[in-house]
Amino acid sequence: GEDTLLENFLSAYRRGSSFIFTADHNYDVTKTEPIKEALSSVYASTGSSANDFLAITANEITGTKGHSLQYFSSRSFSPTTTAAGYQTLIRDIKADGGLYFLAHPFITSRFYFPDLDSSSVVRDEYKDVDGFEIVNGVYGYTSYNQQAMELWDRYNITGYKHYYAIGNTDAHNAGWVALTKNHLYLSSLSEANIRQAYENGNFYVSDGADLRFTLGGKSMGEELEVAASDTDASLDLKAYNRNGYAVEKVVVYKYTMGDDIDAAYAKGQSEALVLTPSASTDFYEYTGSLRISPGDFVRVAVFSESGQAYSNPIWVVKASADSSKLDGTSEVTDNPKSGVGLFEQIWLYVILAVTVFVGFNVFVLLRKHRKD
Repeated sequence: GEDTLLENFLSAYRRGSSFIFTADHNYDVTKTEPIKEALSSVYASTGSSANDFLAITANEITGTKGHSLQYFSSRSFSPTTTAAGYQTLIRDIKADGGLYFLAHPFITSRFYFPDLDSSSVVRDEYKDVDGFEIVNGVYGYTSYNQQAMELWDRYNITGYKHYYAIGNTDAHNAGWVALTKNHLYLSSLSEANIRQAYENGNFYVSDGADLRFTLGGKSMGEELEVAASDTDASLDLKAYNRNGYAVEKVVVYKYTMGDDIDAAYAKGQSEALVLTPSASTDFYEYTGSLRISPGDFVRVAVFSESGQAYSNPIWVVKASADSSKLDGTSEVTDNPKSGVGLFEQIWLYVILAVTVFVGFNVFVLLRKHRKD
């Protein structure tokens, strides 16, 4: 960017951020000393510590065919210009222990990725990414951010893996740093916990609004196990704009994974649950239920007069045989030690009785034969 690391870090800290990724263009991630020195200066000038603020070395891989974000990786990688090259790049970064996100894929043609172009068509070459930058800058619900969201939804519809959404201000000077943030669920502030949240989707993206969202008691990035299709799960939402702007609407999107991506995406969009506050307010709360089935995933978007928030999904999966024992229910069986039901036990007794009967008669015949 245009300003120093220290100026950028101080801007993030003063805006309430707990951490920042130092993702400059084609940054050599092996050069960690400048980041450590700037971070020490932040601690010295603010009286803060590693319990309050962290700076994590990262890189925005920048080429003529797309930009991408390399997090938690210790090696430097060069940009590429082909879809096959990206497939290799993604796998190499992940093999190095890193996370990989496609950045602002649709802002202008010079940022288009090979074979993605201006469309939201799923390409296998990018299927191993960890996720997509769905909010870039402070421009809100722009057409290119919407298109990035569509690409993210479509990849999740494939069911290949869980894909997560991130947001960034894409600040090139200290004045823009930390205007768009990722709000993480952490037990404590550490690089390991931050990484875990990014790996598991335990966060939401915001450029002004706040969001709380649970489905069946599960939170963002988690899996909700259900025993059957068309199960009603509790849905709890809270939306808030800390700057006092009114919450205009909250939208609950439910998609079903499957082979027909176009149909599943269109259905999820057309059947989205739109919740509107009855009066102008900067805080909105909703408690209800949502009918779900295994194979669904659900995400929430908050729209306010100034600022939005986008959750990562909660995935609905089929309950395993053992999961019923974990959630307080029990599997009916007449013989808990063996897991064999009454019907099976009766058949076992019948088979045993027949075996004994046949064996006894064979024994009698043999004895009679010997006597003869």
